[in-house]
Amino acid sequence: MSRDVIETRLAGMDKAIELLQQTTDKLPANIKDEVEQLQELHAERFSSFETQLKLVLEGIKTQFLERDERTKQLALLSETAIAAALQAQKEAATAQNVSNTTASDKMELNFAKLIEQTQTLLQSQKTASDDKISDIKDRGNILESRLTLIEGQKSGGGDAWGYMFGLAGLSLALLMLITNVVTSMRRAVA
Repeated sequence: MSRDVIETRLAGMDKAIELLQQTTDKLPANIKDEVEQLQELHAERFSSFETQLKLVLEGIKTQFLERDERTKQLALLSETAIAAALQAQKEAATAQNVSNTTASDKMELNFAKLIEQTQTLLQSQKTASDDKISDIKDRGNILESRLTLIEGQKSGGGDAWGYMFGLAGLSLALLMLITNVVTSMRRAVA
């Protein structure tokens, strides 16, 4: 009887070992399936983030193009206004020889108001541009921090730095353009 018990126990242990071996054999396949699902999920998330980043960059490019167009239009309007003001001043100088001192004073007052309005307009445009540049810099800083995070996970971070330096250069160029317009207007007035 003791032998039958031992043999039964050994048979039971053999069966348990077989079941354990079958479970252990399935484990690598299960792990592989789980890893593949995780890889697919990460690939989808990175693709979604990359798409969002491209949309943001396109929006920034569009804003720069629109601002450049407005700046060109403002410069053209400023040149026209200055040319018109200078022509009016020339005519006023000719008429000044004929007219009395009161008419001359009125013309000078009108010319000064026109210059003040132009300077006010330029100052408001400069302030608006500075605000937009500041906003773009803030967005650039946010993008920079996000791109720094992505650099550790994905190659190609050099492109983002290129965009950032491009944005900084474009901002500097815009600032120089505004400074040149203001300087030109001051010279024209003087």
